[in-house]
Amino acid sequence: MRRTDREIKEFEEIVKVMEKCEVCRLAFHDGGYPYILPLNFGMKVEGEKITLYFHGALEGKKYRLMAADNRVGFEMDCETKLAFLEKEGNCTMEYESVIGQGIVEMLPESEKERALGILMGHYRREDFPYNKAVMPQTAVFKMTVESFTGKRRRVSNRDESVLRLVWPSMAYAEDIMNFRKEFLDHDPDENMGGTGRLRDCTCAEEWVREAEALRDRKTCPANFVDSDIYLAVRQSDNKIVGVIELRHHINHPVLSLWGGQIGYCVRPSERRKGYAAQMLRRILTVCRDGGQNRVLITCDENNIASEKTILSCGGKYQQTVWSENLGSNMKRYWITL
Repeated sequence: MRRTDREIKEFEEIVKVMEKCEVCRLAFHDGGYPYILPLNFGMKVEGEKITLYFHGALEGKKYRLMAADNRVGFEMDCETKLAFLEKEGNCTMEYESVIGQGIVEMLPESEKERALGILMGHYRREDFPYNKAVMPQTAVFKMTVESFTGKRRRVSNRDESVLRLVWPSMAYAEDIMNFRKEFLDHDPDENMGGTGRLRDCTCAEEWVREAEALRDRKTCPANFVDSDIYLAVRQSDNKIVGVIELRHHINHPVLSLWGGQIGYCVRPSERRKGYAAQMLRRILTVCRDGGQNRVLITCDENNIASEKTILSCGGKYQQTVWSENLGSNMKRYWITL
């Protein structure tokens, strides 16, 4: 590897990267050119042995190439973000990736169900009740990984210079209401997680007053848990890019089941810039400094972006639960501090 400073050397860290990836690209031998195919996958780790599982239709070019030569290369990546380097006057890409080689082979009918369970578990959970009637029309094959390398690129000091967390105040009154309006214009039904009752407030003063009341158990409204709400403000232009809430505890029937201790959202125009992960990392530091050793955080099972943010901050999946209030399944993660 040319850039050894970016190499991921620990086996466990490489596995964590692979667990976050959603697509594995396989490269088959095809005469004078490689044949590359993006596929969903599942993964099993035993000791330091990694096996990847794939599925597809019963016929196709990949099977013909596999029969002729079952040696393949693979690549997968995640955490890709364009990072702007204002001082240098250019930009770069942040990423995590794994490449390697292995041997592929078809699985017999007797091993299909278990393999499909592993594959399903990579995206949902291993016991997800998929329709097993499709199994006779599904081919399943595996790759025994023989060699691999991991690589990571992060922009140094990016977190420290881009955002700061501040209490809601009237100094941000205009932007608070602009933040609210942007959400409602984008999708009136979207969950504005971590913002308290901002959706229902008619003016910034009302919301700022409610946020202040939430900080103390003595002034916190009944049926609410006392919490700290912060504005995530971009340093360069003092613009609110997100809001994040840290609940002081989860001794509450909703928070302990599917609400979690931390809620957050990023305004629609500022998404896909890495702000959610920055906000979450800052709050986790607050939790750690306050003496906590772990926090529960959740996301809708269909919110892939939020799930990636949680995983990038060390979230460990526990289970999926049903939220009657939201009418959806919520995935529970614990982050150890």
